[in-house]
Amino acid sequence: MRKLSKRGYFIIRMGKDLNRQVPEEFSQHIYDYASRSRSEFLDVFLLYRCNFLVNGGTGITLFRAIFNLPQIAADIYRIFKNLFQGDISCFQRVQIVAENRLVTISEMVAMNDKFSHQKFQARLGVALVKNTAKEILDVFDEMEARENGTWVTTPEDEELQKRYWSLITETGHHGGRIGAQFLRDNQNLLR
Repeated sequence: MRKLSKRGYFIIRMGKDLNRQVPEEFSQHIYDYASRSRSEFLDVFLLYRCNFLVNGGTGITLFRAIFNLPQIAADIYRIFKNLFQGDISCFQRVQIVAENRLVTISEMVAMNDKFSHQKFQARLGVALVKNTAKEILDVFDEMEARENGTWVTTPEDEELQKRYWSLITETGHHGGRIGAQFLRDNQNLLR
């Protein structure tokens, strides 16, 4: 958030029933709306008016989609068959703890999404690997470039998108994408 603030973005932390406030040391970079002044009406207004929404695995997604506004779905803990037009995401990887290895997308699909529920993780012997700040910033950079019209898609990026989507759905998707750099860095999972 500090890096985005240095680029001139005004950062608003949103959410509901959060256990912690933003540490005071970050208050010059992030307005902690979630803890200080949250209201449901203002939630709707902010979601509609913000340039970019960086959303976690449990945040509101449909509201932005209703208005055809793009969002970044970062650190999601499920793989989705449908992301909305213009959305870009990166997902948490799944690690088989005993083998200390990441599972492939096909293995994630075979787990029938159970890896995303804490009650099944111990039985499956898996743990979720959260996205790094760099991975989330890479997705943000891609969204920013796409919105500014400066993003250049490579044939390799398009092939990686096709490989990802072919592994999780036979019916296609609604135009959302997985972050290009995220797929480049995790090509070994695309099987």
